Amino acid sequence: MILFTKKLESRLGFTLVELIVAVGIFGMVMALAVGIFVKLLRTQRAVVALIAMNDNASLALEQVAREIRTGSGFSLAQGGLNFFNAKGEAVQYVLDQNAIGRSVAQGPIRHITGNNVRVDRLDFLLTGASPSGADGLQPRVAIVLSVSTVASEAAGVVNHYQTVVSPRLLDS
Repeated sequence: MILFTKKLESRLGFTLVELIVAVGIFGMVMALAVGIFVKLLRTQRAVVALIAMNDNASLALEQVAREIRTGSGFSLAQGGLNFFNAKGEAVQYVLDQNAIGRSVAQGPIRHITGNNVRVDRLDFLLTGASPSGADGLQPRVAIVLSVSTVASEAAGVVNHYQTVVSPRLLDS
């Protein structure tokens, strides 16, 4: 009977080798899980930065297009687009310090894009905008825009946008 209880007592618990193996496997699984979690966090930050860049660029492009639709007297000068908005104010859109800038009545240029985006290219292509309207074409403004994010998680990603806007008022 004494012999049986000694054998039973010696089988309770784990040996040192079993503990070392279990701790090693647990450590490797935890290191792998933490690595995956950190990678997912970086990816999520990059996706958030790209979504914010896309939203900001789309909003700025829509603001410019909305004002062009109600504008008149279009011309290209100094790398930007000049015209009169619906209120009769002289408006200019230009690329200024890697942002889309808007100026009213030759006043200060105010940026309409946020600090989280960098505008790499802003071009305006104007057709059918003769002052007399003698060309018989309705004015159209093509806007070409390239933006990137300033976030380091998504560095090197550039989005390109292009749209054509025509004013609502017909040439007379």
